[in-house]
Amino acid sequence: QPTIVCDTYILVCKIWYEHKYQRKSALIEHLWQASTRMRALYLLPHLGDCAWQPDVLRETPDEQERQHLFSLYLQALQAAARPFLIVRGSVQERAEQLQRALR
Repeated sequence: QPTIVCDTYILVCKIWYEHKYQRKSALIEHLWQASTRMRALYLLPHLGDCAWQPDVLRETPDEQERQHLFSLYLQALQAAARPFLIVRGSVQERAEQLQRALR
C-alpha cells in the first residue's frame, strides 16, 4: 500500500476555520469525523526548533498565537484518539523521525 504524506489535512481546515472565524463548520466537522476511517499518522511540528518564516500562506508571526494553535491541534488529536507524532529538531531530524515512524 503506498504511503502519502500530506502537508494539509481536514484537521488544519477545522482548526483554522474555528480560530479565524470563531465558529464551527458543520461540513468540516463532518469531514473530520468521517476521516476516522483513514489509516493516518498525524505529524505535529514542535514550535521551538525552527524559526517562523513568512510566506504567502503564513499569517501568524506571533509566538503566543502559534503556541495556542499548537495546543488546539494537540487537543483535537487527543480528543479524537488519533495517532500522532510531535516532531522536533532540524528539518533533517524531523524527516528522520517521520521515516522511523513509517517503518
